[in-house]
This record gives sequence, structure tokens and C-alpha cells, in this order.
Amino acid sequence: MKIFTKVLKINEHFNASEYIKAHQPENMWPETVAALAEIEVLDMELYLHDDTIIMTMITNDDFNHDIAMAKLATLPRQAEWEAYVAQFQGADKNQSAKDKWQPLDRIYHFKTCQEFLN
Repeated sequence: MKIFTKVLKINEHFNASEYIKAHQPENMWPETVAALAEIEVLDMELYLHDDTIIMTMITNDDFNHDIAMAKLATLPRQAEWEAYVAQFQGADKNQSAKDKWQPLDRIYHFKTCQEFLN
């Protein structure tokens, strides 16, 4: 399993509650959820801290992030979804998901540390 963690800022002119509302199950676009499943995202979570959204994306070990994100961009309504959520994200509506979500580097992993010490 691979875990990708990324971050982006909320647009300062929008209340974060609008972004949260857009990501509730009843408001999610079915094509967007299907597209993530099609590129083999196993799970995804979004967290809010002040004006920052943190995303974790869980995939299989053989997941190639760059190939998957390129494919995601071509799937039905994905460009439209990215333009829609860009208004909340403080990103240009023409920016790809790859360009606006900044990866975070993991600096500590409990299980790795635990295994090393045992």
C-alpha cells in the first residue's frame, strides 16, 4: 500500500464550509468518484486545518502517481470538477490537480521506527 499526502490552501474569499459542503457524499459528482476508482485509488480523505486542506490518498503498491494523475485528467467531467472546486481552493480554474496539490514529505513513520528498534 502507498499513501500520498498533499496540501493546498483554501481561497481566502470563500468560507471553508463551502468546500466541505462540496465534498459531502450527497454533493459529490458520481463521475469524480468513479474516476478515482478507475485510476485505482483505494481510499482518500480530506482534512481541514485553518485555511489548509490536507489530502491522503491510499493506493496499491504498484500505483504510479504521475501516470494515474495524467489518466485522471482525461476522464469524464474531471476537468469540469477541477474548475468547479478551484473557486474554493485558491487555485486557477485551469490548473490540474497535479499542479495545485503540493506533496508533503513524510518525516516519521511509527511502524518503520518500531521495526527498526525491534
